[in-house]
Amino acid sequence: MNKWRDAWVIIKKELSTDRVYLIWGPLFMAYAGAMIGLMMYGLSEQEDHLNPVIDFLMLAVLPLAGILFSKRSFNYIKDDTYTRMLFYYRTLPIPVETVMKSRFLHMIAAFLINGVILFTAIRLLFDMNMNGLQYAVFILTWLGYALAVNGIFIFFEFTTSGRTYMWFTILMVLLFGLAALISAISGFGLTEYSMQMSREHGMLSSLMWGTLLGGGLLLAGFCTLAIRKLSRRSLRG
Repeated sequence: MNKWRDAWVIIKKELSTDRVYLIWGPLFMAYAGAMIGLMMYGLSEQEDHLNPVIDFLMLAVLPLAGILFSKRSFNYIKDDTYTRMLFYYRTLPIPVETVMKSRFLHMIAAFLINGVILFTAIRLLFDMNMNGLQYAVFILTWLGYALAVNGIFIFFEFTTSGRTYMWFTILMVLLFGLAALISAISGFGLTEYSMQMSREHGMLSSLMWGTLLGGGLLLAGFCTLAIRKLSRRSLRG
């Protein structure tokens, strides 16, 4: 319990001293949500199937909703800010588990801020023919996916240098594009399928429960691996 309390102290200090996230995160999420919503609305008026670009945007943007766009996140390549942060916490010293718990709280805060803005923007422009409960199921479905990808991001964030983390994010974007391309070629739209499952099954959607369970397990697994590797990692330049 003390580690969670200490983690909350860390995240409160970070949020109070670096308020850039209150500007860039909401702006980006509002823009991304508006873009996705407009594309959904425009294509729904003309075609039976959604454009695969929407799948790519959903795959790429949703994981970013778990990150607060702070000065640290903008400078991670040039100054290797994540490694410097970890080194600073180690010198205090703060247990690795506490640092990981603060990162988890960081992710939750980001989802609450960014996710609300993103999905509100989408909903305002395109209602997807869903009621409130069905739309909540749609959000939870994609939240499970975002948890899984954030687990991978956290692992590389905690265990690699800023430059390696940059190349990893580029690789992930390419993989998102490949996944969207494969879904387009196969005629299986990821976003469209998640919408269909949410409409037809509501809270009984196996897709929602599957992504939430799988995402939670992957998040926990990658965080555990990161803690083990971080405890042995040298943080000196």
